[in-house]
Amino acid sequence: MRRQFFDRFRNVTQRDLTTAAIIVSILVAALGILASYIYANGASTTRNEDYDRARQRQLRDTSAYIQNTFSAYRQILMAGSTIASIKGAENINRNDWKHFYENSSIESGYPGILGLGYAKYIRDDQRDSYIASVQAEGFPDFSIWPEGQREFYSPITFIEPYDEMNRPVLGYDMYENTSRREAMDKARDSGRPTLTKPVSLRQDQRNQDYAERSVLFYSPVYASSTFPSSALERKSTLQGFAYMAVNVNTMMAPREAEIREQGISYEITDVTDNKTEQLYHFESGISEPDDHVSQLFTISSRKWQLTVHVPRSVLSKTASPALLFGGGLAASALLGSIVFSLLKIRIGQMNLRHETELQSTRDELVALASHQLRTPASSVRQYIGMLTQGYFGQLTPEQLSIAEKAYISNDRQLEIIDQLLYVAKADAGQLILQPTKFDMVVVIRDIVDAMGSATSAKHISFTEDMPQKLTLQADERFIRMIVENLLSNAIKYSYTSSRVRISLSSALGVTKLKITDAGVGIASSDQAALFQKFSRIENPLSAKEGGSGLGLYLAQKLAEAHGGFITVSSRLGKGSRFTFSLPTRRSYTKDTVIHITD
Repeated sequence: MRRQFFDRFRNVTQRDLTTAAIIVSILVAALGILASYIYANGASTTRNEDYDRARQRQLRDTSAYIQNTFSAYRQILMAGSTIASIKGAENINRNDWKHFYENSSIESGYPGILGLGYAKYIRDDQRDSYIASVQAEGFPDFSIWPEGQREFYSPITFIEPYDEMNRPVLGYDMYENTSRREAMDKARDSGRPTLTKPVSLRQDQRNQDYAERSVLFYSPVYASSTFPSSALERKSTLQGFAYMAVNVNTMMAPREAEIREQGISYEITDVTDNKTEQLYHFESGISEPDDHVSQLFTISSRKWQLTVHVPRSVLSKTASPALLFGGGLAASALLGSIVFSLLKIRIGQMNLRHETELQSTRDELVALASHQLRTPASSVRQYIGMLTQGYFGQLTPEQLSIAEKAYISNDRQLEIIDQLLYVAKADAGQLILQPTKFDMVVVIRDIVDAMGSATSAKHISFTEDMPQKLTLQADERFIRMIVENLLSNAIKYSYTSSRVRISLSSALGVTKLKITDAGVGIASSDQAALFQKFSRIENPLSAKEGGSGLGLYLAQKLAEAHGGFITVSSRLGKGSRFTFSLPTRRSYTKDTVIHITD
């Protein structure tokens, strides 16, 4: 009987322990499932938040790009109408318009502008005399087209660039077209630049890919010396229009290049007067039903809608919530280690995402600074140049002196902005070497010619000791930056009526450029700090000349990226010699990225 009792007790204990083990296992599994569910739900929320931020950022950045670009276009157009108003319809000529176009740097700095033109506004009784005057300029076949008698005409009189694409539109009466006439009348009556709805340009008709994806920008030109106060007065004093042909596809090309690999798509439509007309469409990925966001904004009285498609599969980099939950179920028996591993992975993902967002913010800041700092400064430079060149009348000697000083100060400002931006781009890994073969002698002489005003102001002369030709294999843009910096410093820190010597030679596979001045010189104790970031050496001319302390730092880093270096030899009060040495021939890795590190 005693044996039976102990056997029954042992069986009860084993049964309870098994039950307890099952309960504990269930509890552990339940905790694992709960933890997995909470984490998966949090990951899903984070994914959605990241995705919404990514869409809004793309929408914001693209909208800002469009509006900033048209703001720059508007400044150029208004400058053109101002010049035409001041010169007068009878006095402005093709050379004036070509000079204005070239000074505006449109081809190099403003994508999308197919042509910048002037269309004269004439009555039917002025038609024959107008045609005769243009034919007398050397255009014997000139006529107003399309044919037909109308009360008023606005034929294209000047257009730049006057090339194969734009030449055929000369004489085209834009006032004959309803869309163009509506915009021109609105510009005339309001006195402000006005945009057309999407139109098919005569230039676009040879390329069906561009059809209906262009707009025209008009700014009125009045005969009155003061701005007409009423719509009736504006109509009676109208002389013509400065106008700009803009192809939206070409304008958006730089933005396309930035997002092409991300699978993001964009669409721009004109929704003025509740009429939807597509202006631009860029497809770089597969659109999904819920992947788009839209924004309305106004461009010179036209309402545009920007729609951005951002696929989740492209920008969402965190792991799938379902996968996380399944992994939690499979590993619930090791809940502690799983929680630790998942937290570690989660922290790593957050750090990676934050680093990516930080880099993206830096890149956006560089692009924004490039546009927001350079565009106003460049416009100021253009207007001051117009003053000094007499577009608005001859200046007195005192006025001309002040304008020239302002022009020089603006150049210094642009130089500092460029240096800051290049250092920032290098820090972000956005400077890429693109080596080509070029003549170093030609580069140096181009730079010397460009600095003519600075050397003339200080009566500084150059002596040269260079071969007739010296071919280098390097990135010409950055070599120009290095040489410009060294020559600019030589001019800045040279005394008036002194001489700067330029020596260029090549031997044993090494090219050496030596620039020697007879200026203030540099103490030996200060020479070590010359090539440090934001370092400026105090001397009798430094306060007057100003600077960012980045020029020589950036020049040395660019020289090192080419396998070269810059050295200095100087005595205080006796002048300085800077020697730039680099390989004459060097093999470069394709698309080498320049990283600047201290």
